Amino acid sequence: MKTITRSTVWAVVLFYMLIAFEFFYMATPFAAYFYGGYKPFLGMLDRFPFLSWITGFFLPHLADDTKSPLIDSIKITGGIIAAIGLITFLICAFQVYYAKLFKKGMVSRGVYKYIRHPQYTAFAVCSFGLLLLWPRYLILFMFITLLFVYYLLAKAEERECESKFGESYLRYKNSTYMFLPIKFHVRFLKSRTPLLMAGLYLLTVFAALQTSRILKRVSISSRYSNVEKNAVYLSISEMPALKMSSMIEDLKTSQEIQRFLNSSHNENVKFINYILPMDMYISEIPMIKPADDNCHVRQSPGSVNYKIVYTAAGLPEDAKLKSEKDILYYATRLNPLMEVWYDLKAGRILKITALPATVLRYKNIPEPVF
Repeated sequence: MKTITRSTVWAVVLFYMLIAFEFFYMATPFAAYFYGGYKPFLGMLDRFPFLSWITGFFLPHLADDTKSPLIDSIKITGGIIAAIGLITFLICAFQVYYAKLFKKGMVSRGVYKYIRHPQYTAFAVCSFGLLLLWPRYLILFMFITLLFVYYLLAKAEERECESKFGESYLRYKNSTYMFLPIKFHVRFLKSRTPLLMAGLYLLTVFAALQTSRILKRVSISSRYSNVEKNAVYLSISEMPALKMSSMIEDLKTSQEIQRFLNSSHNENVKFINYILPMDMYISEIPMIKPADDNCHVRQSPGSVNYKIVYTAAGLPEDAKLKSEKDILYYATRLNPLMEVWYDLKAGRILKITALPATVLRYKNIPEPVF
């Protein structure tokens, strides 16, 4: 019994360490953590061509404006789901620790009256919300892994509770659900052999990967973009197709722009060129930083002028582009080239500035590109 208890305690400790890591990993506003752990790990993955795609995003992250209201609502939906999961977890945790503190015995009221592991369910819900807010493939794999960890830990806890509480826990177990108020009759899971669980895990990862790739294609097609030879022009805010086409034609006829591009790169380079309102700033896009160095995103107050940020797309060596549309799909980083200021009303270029490598706010870190 002591061996079972000790192993379960260590399993729970590991479980909560993974949870803490996931929270920090997905939401990284803390510079010490970002530069100490998150950045080197992503950089390490990106150095290997066969792993670099794992660091990429499969849902839009740079801006909220797309042609799809459903995709536009992903961030808000993710935030709401994460908040619901976190609040539910805190409520359940209060029940458990209140019972322990006042020696009330086994918790079987409140949410626990219906499901036996509401804390794990709440963490799963919160994690899914965070996945929508920070949709890297890597985070998706972590989310699936944690779901399997939750299941295995829950079964271990139930075995311990059966030993500790006996018949009373068995009656409670038979009258409640495990994670959701729904009965699942999956007989082959009762054996839970390591080989079976490993196979189910790999099957789940494969299905999630295929689904995420479809979502990525759909997300890219919903952006306000224009495809040219060796380049994709991507508008961060809503822009009619005719207005974008007119702007791009003016840019393409600029001898200064074409001379800079021809002298700096060969014909095999692929470009992702971002169109933003003049007063807008997004730190993941390599552009001239505003006076406020701590700014991550600065929204435009409605400027009629625009800036076009030219970048060279960092593509994996094994990327197979069937057309220019695939540039956004495969790109994992952006190399700064130049920033062009454009007067939309007058239809003329105001200023052209070459961008130094120092404009990269997150050097050597794969960033979202759409």
